[in-house]
Amino acid sequence: MDKVSKSEGKFYIFKFDEKYLNDINNGKTLFSHKKRGVFQKIEANDNILLLSKYDNKLSFLAYTQVSEVFEDNAEENFNPRKLKLKGIKYFTRPIILKDIADKLDFVSNPDKPSGSIQEYKEISIKDFKCIYSQSPHINNLPYYLNRINFNLKEFILDSMKSLYGFLKQYNGGRNQIEIKTFIKLLKNLLSNYNINLPYSELKDFYARNVWQLNFKHNPSRDPNKFVYLYDSNGDKHNFSYISFIS
Repeated sequence: MDKVSKSEGKFYIFKFDEKYLNDINNGKTLFSHKKRGVFQKIEANDNILLLSKYDNKLSFLAYTQVSEVFEDNAEENFNPRKLKLKGIKYFTRPIILKDIADKLDFVSNPDKPSGSIQEYKEISIKDFKCIYSQSPHINNLPYYLNRINFNLKEFILDSMKSLYGFLKQYNGGRNQIEIKTFIKLLKNLLSNYNINLPYSELKDFYARNVWQLNFKHNPSRDPNKFVYLYDSNGDKHNFSYISFIS
């Protein structure tokens, strides 16, 4: 997708029911239940923020850009006009609308911001950039949206904490462990619960979420051991080891 700063398109918000998230993610297509309105104005290269409920809070979950507009009459209750997407960039954490409502010009009542958006709404580039800059983004559906029969994110975090506690107690006299080795051990641990995530996904999960566990990390001069870890502000820092010394 083009960077926001280089786009010549317009800027919109799409507010949708969370039950459609998987369809949007898999099909890379947006729709409308209405035959008229703002949706009819959207064209190729326009930018759209995806807004839906997460934990019962209306939150921005992703950013996308329109590749092309086409027609599909297969679904009777939907507008035949459809938007094919270039891709979807998910925010690494949900951006709660109410938390930033007082910064947005299109919100008339910050105490009840949901009333400012029906289904699709055109917004200014200023508001768009304000929302877009609140969180880093990734190409894949983030862990906080991967809810099957339990909260996968919390389960992995609990597993990381348990594994760290075990290794700290039974570390053979070592005062640290390489981050990459820890992630391999975590992968094996999770496989016992039939959670078979690729190493690359677990590494990304660790990098983006370990700040919540307050592990102490140490750097290294060996570039083969480098792992970029994100802090609570989304900034990256280079580390190689997890310390067992508080």
